[in-house]
Amino acid sequence: MMFHYGRCGSTVLSDMLSQQNRIFCLGEIYNYNLDFSDVNLLDPVAKMVNSNRNDQAELSLNDAITFLDSVVTASNIGIEKDVVIFEVKQYDFDRRVFGFSLREFLSGLVDRFNLEVILLERNNLFDRYLSERLSQKTGIYHLKPDQSCPADQRLTVDTVDLSMYIFKESADYLKNRMFLADLNPCCITYEHDISMNPYVAFYKICAHLRVKAKHPQINFGLTTPKAKERLINNFEDVINVLKKNGFSWMI
Repeated sequence: MMFHYGRCGSTVLSDMLSQQNRIFCLGEIYNYNLDFSDVNLLDPVAKMVNSNRNDQAELSLNDAITFLDSVVTASNIGIEKDVVIFEVKQYDFDRRVFGFSLREFLSGLVDRFNLEVILLERNNLFDRYLSERLSQKTGIYHLKPDQSCPADQRLTVDTVDLSMYIFKESADYLKNRMFLADLNPCCITYEHDISMNPYVAFYKICAHLRVKAKHPQINFGLTTPKAKERLINNFEDVINVLKKNGFSWMI
């Protein structure tokens, strides 16, 4: 399981891992907002994932585990894959896709599967906030290397919203690290393992999963490569709020 918070480099990592002969990446199978109809999944898996999205009711723990078990089983039809990776976001719990807690989900997964956990974080929550809001504005969440960033990459930050976001996400980080600690997760941070060189995170994960790695291609680039002051209209206001709340290091 790859557990993350979004805008942390999960897409580039999943793409690199999916290029390995022994790994099959399912992506965010519980994300109802994604369309898997044209994703490179095996047909029975794609049909199963898409059919699950027709019911937007809150999933019970048993339904979520049973669904995952069915998808993993279908993933192994006709291919030899030792490792199946699926993604879960904190967002899935926040927006009530799941009718259970992360702790309950982990307990259910450990009972059913030989579970390994990849914990993907972005420590600079201001950067993550900025990436989220810019992507929401432009509608562009991922870029191929031959694509350029949209020209209109500026926004005015709601400083109250930013402060609430950082405090809430910081609390989630601490809580989830505690829940995951006993599972000895492979801890990946965007700043140290992905942003400058995604191969660092890739080989770290392969070593954790005990998979002999084949050097992959990097098929995605940065969506917000510009300096922060060139992206934010009220940059001085943001600086003052971050300093006031003890987050000046994020600037």
